[in-house]
Amino acid sequence: MGSVPDDSRESFDVHSAFVSYCRSAGIPARLVFGQALESGSPGEGLEIAGSSYHCWAECFAAGAGWFG
Repeated sequence: MGSVPDDSRESFDVHSAFVSYCRSAGIPARLVFGQALESGSPGEGLEIAGSSYHCWAECFAAGAGWFG
């Protein structure tokens, strides 16, 4: 998949399969993508840690909302 690191692809594959299984069972589920942020020097805001993204799965439970 081009420049996407192997660990990010594996995370996507596993979590997208989980979301598919949940949805096929009638459980609302979604993939969430993000990057870790780390604090810069005071007053400089946040910086992206590393160069790859991470994804995770979230499911919805009535009365509890989204969790993952």
